[in-house]
Amino acid sequence: MKKIVSSTPEEVTMLAIEALKEAKSKGEVPNPEGFLARAIKEGWRPSDAHKNKTEKEVFNEWYKLASSCRLVSAATKVEGVQHV
Repeated sequence: MKKIVSSTPEEVTMLAIEALKEAKSKGEVPNPEGFLARAIKEGWRPSDAHKNKTEKEVFNEWYKLASSCRLVSAATKVEGVQHV
């Protein structure tokens, strides 16, 4: 596995890891290491739905903290762009 990861561009590896996380969240991974190796070799990516969910979760964590510090008071998404 180390050889596969070290010989693959970081972006490809990170996308494969996200694909693994998505599959694990659905209970579809009996062999995580084998899944990741194949995902890296074949350039698998997470679905758009998983990517959007992840971005939303990160934003929600940030917003909660920023709101508690009184740095923001409102947020909305218009045509795919987040406005705070």
